[in-house]
Amino acid sequence: FLTKEEAKNYKEKLEVEAILRKYSYKFNNEEWKDDCISKIYIAYDWNNVSIEIDYYLTWKMQGTIYFKNEDDANRAILKIGINRLTKYLKEN
Repeated sequence: FLTKEEAKNYKEKLEVEAILRKYSYKFNNEEWKDDCISKIYIAYDWNNVSIEIDYYLTWKMQGTIYFKNEDDANRAILKIGINRLTKYLKEN
């Protein structure tokens, strides 16, 4: 890193991702093919300036952390905090 600020921001990113992964779920290939199983994810809605919980059935976005249900996604949001998560989502 060129600055301490860059290192600090990267550390924060890793901490947020660790919490997201703690509550996440790794769907297997068969589950991805099943269009009856919702794959929940957390996103930043730029139009409404808010964090949203949404889902896909069979579409997988590279790098996205998925959850088995909304309760797990909400637990992650509460653990991270709205401000920290908003910053993370807006930067990624």
